[in-house]
Amino acid sequence: MCRMAKVKNSHYVPRVYLKSWSKDNRIHTYDLFVPHKKRPLWKGNSTRFTSSEKYFYAYYDNNDLNDGFEDIFSKEIEGRYPE
Repeated sequence: MCRMAKVKNSHYVPRVYLKSWSKDNRIHTYDLFVPHKKRPLWKGNSTRFTSSEKYFYAYYDNNDLNDGFEDIFSKEIEGRYPE
């Protein structure tokens, strides 16, 4: 039986850092896709889902999905960044 990682939405740019660039927890992002008149180039996104991927730091360890790296980053790196 495979155990799921505790952290599903992992930020590769720390959310606490993104918040310093945000207004009301929203940050403007630029669309890198091919420009189209129906898609705005800039849009406001929640910091919760900006610069993140599902299970980005998770890896399999003896058939268990382990998110130990996420724990290290959140405690040792993000925990030191002032809010």
